[in-house]
Amino acid sequence: MPAQAIADTPQLLTIDCSSGLDWAASFQLSFEQSFTPLVTLSIFIKQNPYFPSFALNFQTIADDVVATSALRGGALATVSSKKLLLNGPLDLLPSAYGAIVRLPVFVQNSSFSETFGTNRSMPTNCVPQSMCYDPVTREKFWGFVTIILLLEELRNGTDPRLDLLKQKGYLWSMTRPWTTTEAKPAGAGPEYVFCASKPPPRNPVQVPLEVSNNKWTVYLEPAEGWTPAWKTGMLVLVVLGSGVLAILIAIIMASWAQQRALLKDVL
Repeated sequence: MPAQAIADTPQLLTIDCSSGLDWAASFQLSFEQSFTPLVTLSIFIKQNPYFPSFALNFQTIADDVVATSALRGGALATVSSKKLLLNGPLDLLPSAYGAIVRLPVFVQNSSFSETFGTNRSMPTNCVPQSMCYDPVTREKFWGFVTIILLLEELRNGTDPRLDLLKQKGYLWSMTRPWTTTEAKPAGAGPEYVFCASKPPPRNPVQVPLEVSNNKWTVYLEPAEGWTPAWKTGMLVLVVLGSGVLAILIAIIMASWAQQRALLKDVL
């Protein structure tokens, strides 16, 4: 954002930055609520890691998880050490756009040969094996619990979480860093834009947004720009005032010239 614009509208900029931070915090909280099923499932698995038994009860567990809509206090802080990972947003399929969230589940008091009711004791791609089994803590990798978040509405601008920005007259865009495995298109920007208004903002303020292991950036700008609403009226007033002043000066000059001519005639 140009320095002149910031200097001209400090109060407006402060208000808009505050609104942007409030919206970003609200968006982050609502987005992280979708992680709740992962935490719930991981708890069920740790209590009964025997896979065949878990598979039989999966439908009942799934129904209970779907019925949960609250983010448990401290749940995310608890699982953060287990590295809950979010990949995306990205094109998952030709007809699906979203993000994949995975949480690794480690079961305590397990032996190295524990199979959890399956036909293998260790994943084939677990190299080194210490990554999947800790002989000191006796924690063994059970598997991942995974959810897919469909974000097509966020991309096309119909997500209800964007309504507040529309009501306040904001232009917006959201970005994330490119991953090392993505093919970056020619002419693409330094970050992947996964959500943007039409038109996108041109001179926005930036609001950082941390979602799990991702560092996103929200860009916000009033649709009418950073010029305050009173500036147009003030400019009109200045122009009119200048015109009136010019007329008054012209009248005074004409009057002075007339008086000088009269004085010359009298003399």
